[in-house]
Amino acid sequence: MQDSTPLQRQWYILISLMSRREGLTLKELSAEVKVDERTIRRDLNTLRKAGFGIDERVSERGRKHWKIVEGGSQVPIHFTWPEAVSLYLGRQLLDPLAGTHFWQSAQTAFAKIRAMLGEAALSQVNKASKTFLQTIPGRSDYSTKADVIDCLMLAIEERRVAFVVYQSERATEPVSLEMYPYGIVYHKGSLYLIAHSRDHETKTRTTAAARTPARSASQGSFPSSIEPARIAIKQPVDSPSNAPEMRIFKIDRVSDVDVQNLQFTPDANFRLENYFAHTFGIYQGESTDETQLQTIRIRFAKEAARYVEEKTWHSSQKLTKGKDGSLVLEVQLANTNEIKSWALGFGPRATILEPQSLRQEIANDLKQILANYQPAEKARKS
Repeated sequence: MQDSTPLQRQWYILISLMSRREGLTLKELSAEVKVDERTIRRDLNTLRKAGFGIDERVSERGRKHWKIVEGGSQVPIHFTWPEAVSLYLGRQLLDPLAGTHFWQSAQTAFAKIRAMLGEAALSQVNKASKTFLQTIPGRSDYSTKADVIDCLMLAIEERRVAFVVYQSERATEPVSLEMYPYGIVYHKGSLYLIAHSRDHETKTRTTAAARTPARSASQGSFPSSIEPARIAIKQPVDSPSNAPEMRIFKIDRVSDVDVQNLQFTPDANFRLENYFAHTFGIYQGESTDETQLQTIRIRFAKEAARYVEEKTWHSSQKLTKGKDGSLVLEVQLANTNEIKSWALGFGPRATILEPQSLRQEIANDLKQILANYQPAEKARKS
């Protein structure tokens, strides 16, 4: 991190210390952050002056370790009354992460806000909180995934290779996959990991490190050790952007994560928001290349037009009002899977106008749906 800013370097130090309960020596921090020990010591002093609870302790073997101190000096943050009330009222928005370390830390913060408000004010706030409800049908439960999510976040922040035990929807047993994690997305009540997986590569690529094959979880979890190093992601030889191929993994299906000391060099041009720019949710399909985008046009009857008009469904959307009160929505997408399901949710109030291939696909689906709802006697005759 020689070319990093002091702020980036200091944040990296905090992440490293938080992930090591026993702390780290100056030498170990220097090796992780890749700057000299004098720079590390200056950064540690800066963080301490800023109010972070960091202290130097001597271990049983006489080695000095720097570590995060529980109950140490706190970061000086002050809220106005409206700010504290707003944060407290919004606490249920973190419920999808219940049980994780993020959620547990947030509960501690909310407890402090409750103490700040006092009983009388808190009574009024609690009354107001009952008038606000978040509903997410089909929301995932991550109460047992705290360590998994923490490890993935550590790998993302520190750009580290991670071996992830994952069982896909169609797999009969979990396998250990070597991944380069880039980010996490929250979509329709579930968390998804965006990563480059060397075990899913489809084209020949070059790399500075030897490939580790996928293994069944029953064969033993992870490699015993990997020497600290930095590797380059394998690149598609015929890709015009020379970018790594990303994949999406549902965190519900991750049972274990082992973060390695081995670091990877991320694609500097990758942005999560750009990766999903041509989707209607999270499903990528075959391509997100702008030259292969499809124009999808859907006509909504008057009864559904206002509902559709009230929201922004996609950054590329165009709305055209009809004289009869109908509304035509036009979007540019790389695939039609999710918008198809969304349109079908409107029943007869939504009609796909184009592409023709999607119209035919929906027509075939509707024939099958109709057959499923035929009386049993009639279905047997047919």
